[in-house]
Amino acid sequence: MSVFDVVMPLLLELDQSKKLPFETSLNAMTRNPAKLLGLTNSGMIEIGCRADCVLIDPDLQTQFAPSSWISKG
Repeated sequence: MSVFDVVMPLLLELDQSKKLPFETSLNAMTRNPAKLLGLTNSGMIEIGCRADCVLIDPDLQTQFAPSSWISKG
């Protein structure tokens, strides 16, 4: 299980409850770290940028079992 697996459901819940817009959360996890690291071609979807993206299905319900976790950290 990665940090993403834990954080994404929480961010979606915050968005649905109108406590934190998803766009704000998304920038905090993508664009802002790329800027801090000086990565001018990452953290956004634009022509000329790296094509690293994740597709999210906010309606997908998932349960995690410790036996399915790859990371031990």
